[in-house]
Amino acid sequence: MVGEVQNYDEQGSVRWFRFASNPDPLIVSLANEFNVGVSYLLQLRHSVGEDEFDGVELHWIEPVETSEARRIWSDNAELETQPPWTDQIDARFSCFNLQCPKEESIEGCTPIYSKGHVLVQFELPYARTLRVIADEYYHVFQDLSRGGDWRKDSDDQLVEAEAAEFADSLAILIRRFLEVRGVFQK
Repeated sequence: MVGEVQNYDEQGSVRWFRFASNPDPLIVSLANEFNVGVSYLLQLRHSVGEDEFDGVELHWIEPVETSEARRIWSDNAELETQPPWTDQIDARFSCFNLQCPKEESIEGCTPIYSKGHVLVQFELPYARTLRVIADEYYHVFQDLSRGGDWRKDSDDQLVEAEAAEFADSLAILIRRFLEVRGVFQK
């Protein structure tokens, strides 16, 4: 269960994760369906200059115990010298870290320069998962509408506040989305 894994590493002020398959087929199905609606709302399927953009790709992640992550990086030092999103998300990396203060948790991430790749932690409650997806998809919208450097060059609080406002505005829609499908809180 989320929260039980001790993935915060004091040495680097990071949290450790790995790519994983979501074991809950219901939330995978709901997320795929929700993806279509949020992508439509944000108009995330279009050409951008010479680059064709055909929507967001969702990757499920899970926390990794700090001791296990350190061992993996030590055993694979030749492969794991940089975060997997330097240019694009690279699934070769068995684990990766995201920098954050100790008091923060990470439920999702949209790496800058990821070309529409979104990371979402699984095992969150259903409504929370969909809210995280909406928040992260808004970051893709920010990148496409304002350019790839906008989030990097802007104040983090502004960037996150905009995405949170969008995701929060969908709270009723998310509740109804789940209710009409007969899904209630996990």
